[in-house]
Amino acid sequence: MYYNSYESLCNDQGRWFKSNFHVHEGESVLSTLTAYKKAGFDIVTVSGQRELFDTQKLGESVGIRTFNGEEYIEKDGILLIGVNAFFTGTPQQAIDACNKSGGFTVACHPHLAPWIDSPESPLLKKDEILTLNGLTGVEIMTGALTRNQSAGRGLGLSCASDFWDEMLSAGTVIWGFGNDDFHEMHDINVAWTDIYADSDSWDDIHKSVREGCLCTSTGLRLFKFELDDTTLTVNANYPFCVDNRIEYRFIGRGGRLLSMQNNCIDGVFEIDIDEPYIRVEAVGPDGAKLWTQPILNKNIYGSSLPAVR
Repeated sequence: MYYNSYESLCNDQGRWFKSNFHVHEGESVLSTLTAYKKAGFDIVTVSGQRELFDTQKLGESVGIRTFNGEEYIEKDGILLIGVNAFFTGTPQQAIDACNKSGGFTVACHPHLAPWIDSPESPLLKKDEILTLNGLTGVEIMTGALTRNQSAGRGLGLSCASDFWDEMLSAGTVIWGFGNDDFHEMHDINVAWTDIYADSDSWDDIHKSVREGCLCTSTGLRLFKFELDDTTLTVNANYPFCVDNRIEYRFIGRGGRLLSMQNNCIDGVFEIDIDEPYIRVEAVGPDGAKLWTQPILNKNIYGSSLPAVR
C-alpha cells in the first residue's frame, strides 16, 4: 500500500554518503572543499549565486566528490544540482532547464526571513514554491540559520519540516534535504543529507535521490527502516555509538503527531490507519536529529511516485 524509498537498505549493497548541496565558496573554493573533507563529507556542491564553479579538478585534488551546481537567486532560492551551465529566467524556467540537463532541484530555506512578504520581495515565498513543478526536494533544515539564531541575527527559521508537511499534504511527492548554506567556517557541518547509494558516482547518487533513499541529519544516522504490511520499524543512532536511547516521532498528514516513543532503541509503529504519508523524526539525548523520508500511500500519490520501482 505504501511506497518505501528505503527498500535498498535491506539489501545491504550500498553505503551512506554524507552530502551537502548548499555550500558557498567562502574564502576560496579550495579551502572550503578542504574543510568539508576534514569534516567527513563525501560529496559537496559549491552552489554559486552569480556564477557556476567547475569544481571537479579541485575536488579530485582534495579527495572529495563534487557535483557542479547553482543557487538560483532571481527569486531566492532554488538549488540546481548536477548542472554544467548557469540558468536564469523564471523559477519554473530554471527548474525545467536543470531537469532537462539531467540535474535535480531543491527549494532552499523556505523560512528565510518570512516577514518579507511583498510583491517586490527578492525571496521565493512559500505559496510560490507550492505552484512549482518538477522539484525533487525541499530544504527542511538550513544550518546557517541555526547559527544566525544563536548569534542573535534572526534571519528566519532553520527547520522547515512544517512546510514539508504542507507540500506532502497537498499531494506533492517531495523529498526532504538538509544543508549548511555555508558562507563562513562556523557554518560547516551543521546539517546535511545522507544518501544511501551503490557508489558516489553521479548516476548512482542521482538514482538514489530520485527514489528518495536519503535522509536529513544533524548528527544521527539511519540504520534500519523496515516496512511490512502492518508495521514500520526504524532505528536511528549516532554513527559510532549505536546503543543510545532515542526519541521517535511518527508524523502524518498536516504534521499530525501519530505516535511519540521515548527512550527506545527502535521506534515501532503499527499502521492501523489510512494515512497519505508517514514520516519519522528521531532525536538523540544531546538534541541531534534525523528526519526520514515519508512512506507514501500508493492510492493517493499514484503516478507521481518514482517510476524506477
